[in-house]
Amino acid sequence: MLHSKMFLVLFSSYFLFLCSSCMEISKSGEETDLSPILEKQDLFEKKLNQIVKKLDDLQTAIKKIPASQANNNKPPQKNQRKPSDPNYVHNIPQGDSYFFGDPNAKVVITEFYDFQ
Repeated sequence: MLHSKMFLVLFSSYFLFLCSSCMEISKSGEETDLSPILEKQDLFEKKLNQIVKKLDDLQTAIKKIPASQANNNKPPQKNQRKPSDPNYVHNIPQGDSYFFGDPNAKVVITEFYDFQ
């Protein structure tokens, strides 16, 4: 609510300032040459019309693309991982690694460390 009141006060003060400055210009009686401004406005309108025409052409070109061709641009799917097999035995050579317990045990739990 406070922001809307502040906006209203600022807008009304700006409007009054603008009106008073326009009155001073009209009272001075001097005529200003608006032809350069009108030429620039015409140039901007031409450019804007060109941009709108290009956008319309692009939209019609997009509509002409068949749906099957649009779907072919999808990236290939990633390779699916094999499901885990709890019965598969991994053979990890220990080499000269430090270990606890019997080196010939039926079950060995290997814990990896990266000390660098």
